[in-house]
Amino acid sequence: MIDEINSTELHPCLLEITLLPLAHYWHFWYGPLDAAIYGSFILGAKILWHIVDFGQSMRTAAEVNEQLRRRRMETVEERREKILLLIKRNPHITQGEIMENLNLSRKQVQSLMRILNNQGQIRRVGSNRNGYWEVFREGRGW
Repeated sequence: MIDEINSTELHPCLLEITLLPLAHYWHFWYGPLDAAIYGSFILGAKILWHIVDFGQSMRTAAEVNEQLRRRRMETVEERREKILLLIKRNPHITQGEIMENLNLSRKQVQSLMRILNNQGQIRRVGSNRNGYWEVFREGRGW
């Protein structure tokens, strides 16, 4: 239930619910100056809460970004492995067929194949139209 309520909305309410009766109980409410002091205390507490909450949000955002970066790296590695597998199965496969099989854009396929080529894991033999791909597991096999 509390997870569903935004903590930045919940905290000021709890703060005022707690401090307002205490101010009356301690007979703090004597005049406008006391009201200003109480109001600035509430404002300061709200600002402090937002600073703490923002710090938590930044830490959480950094953790999420790191998880996404790791997942993306895993995805790139998985895609490279799938491309290598597709090329092993059919050395005459085209980038268009790889696009369809892996549901990627042409730019993604070209980028991944460029990386594989630069690492020496694949090599194009022959022309673009009539050639085929060779796969080298360890890299720089040619």
